[in-house]
Amino acid sequence: MPDPLASPAPTGDRFVVTVVCTANICRSPALAMLLREGLAHTSVRDRVVVWDAGTKASEGEPGCSVIADRAGSDPAPMRSHRARAVTRELIAGSDLILTASASERGAVAQLDPGARTRTFTVLEAIRLDRLAEELDTAPAGLRVRPESLIFRLAGRLNAARSRGLSAEIAAGDDIPDAHTSRARHVDVARQVSTSATALTAVLARAAVRP
Repeated sequence: MPDPLASPAPTGDRFVVTVVCTANICRSPALAMLLREGLAHTSVRDRVVVWDAGTKASEGEPGCSVIADRAGSDPAPMRSHRARAVTRELIAGSDLILTASASERGAVAQLDPGARTRTFTVLEAIRLDRLAEELDTAPAGLRVRPESLIFRLAGRLNAARSRGLSAEIAAGDDIPDAHTSRARHVDVARQVSTSATALTAVLARAAVRP
């Protein structure tokens, strides 16, 4: 079994998605696990790498056993998970950073201001992907090799975000932390599962969208 605390392996020309929450024991590892499971059944399974980390993680802390029993069909990956702190190097090596809430999105931006344009909350990314489709935010006249199409995803999402949305809509872009709020694990697990399904589709579409 690979060392869960080892540094991420080199990714070559694969698209790297990093999922971030606070402690990296519940939301982000569960979502990352479900994303890997979902992507394994798509055409981009060999082209996308999913990492996860926490903005205030205690290195080596075990994954949440409660979420392990509620997210996904196989709890083994969550049970073997160990928390990892997000680093500037991890962010620099990521093509798309997805955070559980606006709080972690802000923490990532503080760590690496240059990552703002490719950092979104999970729910924000799903919503902006739909908006990008409606607005057709792809750069006009830009020709890209088919294998490179997915690398335009963050740019499309950021272009859609720049169109501006009401604060009321943006306020609903958080997946709550069942460990620090009144949210129930069962509800968080359901939201994480639904989001993973939607994000799998977003990534699969990005690989073929001109």
